[in-house]
Amino acid sequence: MKPSHLLVLLFVCSGCNQAPPTPPTPIVDLVVDANRSGLLEPGDPTEDTAAAKNTWDAHHGAVFLANLDDDDGDGKADAEDDVVNGQSDIADLSPIAVRAWPKAPREVTGVLSVDALSLDKVRLFRVNGPADQPGSYVKVEQPQAIALTNADLVAGVSFAIEGLDLVSSTAPDAWTGMVQLTLTVTNAKTKEMFTDAAKLRVAPLILQFNTAKTDAVFFTNAGADTQTLSDGMMLAQLDAPITALDLQGLGLEVDVWAQDFFDVGWTSKPGPNGTEVGMRIAIRSAQPDRTAGDVTTKHFLGPDFGAVFKYGNIAAASDSSYSMNSFGDWDVIPPYTKGADEYPLGRNYWGATGVAATSPDATFQDFYRAQRVQPEINVDTSWLLVGHVDEFSSWVKTNTPRGWGMLAGSPKLARDMLLGMQMAGHGAVKMFDGKTAYDNNGNASPAGIAIDDVLANADLMAESQAAQTHIDDAVMKLETEIGLDPTEVTQMPFLIEKVYGAGLAYQPGTVNLLFVDGKVVIPDPFGPIIDGVDPFKEDLKKRLGDLGLDVHFADDWDTFHEGEGEVHCGTNVARNLQLAWWGTGR
Repeated sequence: MKPSHLLVLLFVCSGCNQAPPTPPTPIVDLVVDANRSGLLEPGDPTEDTAAAKNTWDAHHGAVFLANLDDDDGDGKADAEDDVVNGQSDIADLSPIAVRAWPKAPREVTGVLSVDALSLDKVRLFRVNGPADQPGSYVKVEQPQAIALTNADLVAGVSFAIEGLDLVSSTAPDAWTGMVQLTLTVTNAKTKEMFTDAAKLRVAPLILQFNTAKTDAVFFTNAGADTQTLSDGMMLAQLDAPITALDLQGLGLEVDVWAQDFFDVGWTSKPGPNGTEVGMRIAIRSAQPDRTAGDVTTKHFLGPDFGAVFKYGNIAAASDSSYSMNSFGDWDVIPPYTKGADEYPLGRNYWGATGVAATSPDATFQDFYRAQRVQPEINVDTSWLLVGHVDEFSSWVKTNTPRGWGMLAGSPKLARDMLLGMQMAGHGAVKMFDGKTAYDNNGNASPAGIAIDDVLANADLMAESQAAQTHIDDAVMKLETEIGLDPTEVTQMPFLIEKVYGAGLAYQPGTVNLLFVDGKVVIPDPFGPIIDGVDPFKEDLKKRLGDLGLDVHFADDWDTFHEGEGEVHCGTNVARNLQLAWWGTGR
């Protein structure tokens, strides 16, 4: 039988003409606070592009702190242990995140790594719970290769970083303070590999300049030895609390030179809503056998106050270079602009010659150089017995267009003033009347001496003239570097004598002073009393008063002047340096 119909079956494939499904777009995103908002904002183009995350300039670049304070009060820096020391310590950490990839294929896993040079400089914590709970932070044991499971990538992972130290060297192979993080995600099935990277920089240590607001003043409690200095500061009614450091109570040597064995700096990172999160740092001088330097850890170390101690081969130091490690030889020129060159945090300024025997510890110098945000200027102080820049220079706020100026020692002005007094018939009047001089064996004798006898001292006049030449050279270098007009340099009259072959203030070195927010505490010059007044005091009150300064005098003769120093050498300060240093782009 023949079939009456031919049955044709048609099979239609509904998807045959369509492309295969598109795999999910990979979300491989390492998030840091690149826009410095104090928050992590995944997807924000000002923060989360490759350029933003790997650029350091005035507007981009994440920051983290060297966690050198002691939030839990155990006498050790928080960076010395493996835990987060309370909620206040969380603020000292910087957050990092691996952004969630909710549709990540099951075959995908990842690795987060820290660059080799940074491994012993930082600590990472994985955050396994609420970010505001210290117990959520668990130390990462192998930051060179942190394994991330598929579940980690799907959910996202939070981390936090702390620095174990500040950047310390400019050597070509040294850690620069930059940490490179790399996220690598691999699909085991397709063999595809995706990467993302980000950089973070450890915050530098900023040294304080005189024109910043003063928050605290310090001196050593040495009983009668520092009483007149204390009295002078109290009478000045400074707009900052004054603390007498009880070194004896801390079991330390009672060292009256509070300026020299420590200094105070600041380190910080951006916080939320334009705030600045940071800590003060007590810096010990590069003099390990100077036990008073332990004040940095025994007194200052605590919440929001860290401590550092950097030094090199101290055994190779000469007497001169050892003295130059004292902080009387370290200062900061206030912020300024010269043409296209801007120094919004000022410039480090210290005495050095390039020769080890007449320069500070090389490791110490390089530590400051490595901070990068306050480029240095050096001047020669090797001609001075003590070798400190504060023996002939200081920086103060003024009512001038620049807003600050330089004070410079002037033996020439002192001699001219004395000659004028002599010519006016006062040559027999005594300077230093009622004060006591001490020889190298501690023997006392009256210090009073007639103006005629001072001017007749050929050796004193010759050394003062030589000292003026050295000061002029330094001032000229600073004027050229900074762009200072000579009218912005104010002369401070005092003679300089030669002691052990080098220069030392013969009269109290009035430039060696304490500046606190418009007030200056100056060594009493104990000049000749003529018609009931001391011409040196009157000159300083007029000269500095014209600059808008409120002038006060302190008797520092017995302990400090006779001990080869002055007021600045016996005092120290903490100033407010919250200036968002990252905006400098340095």
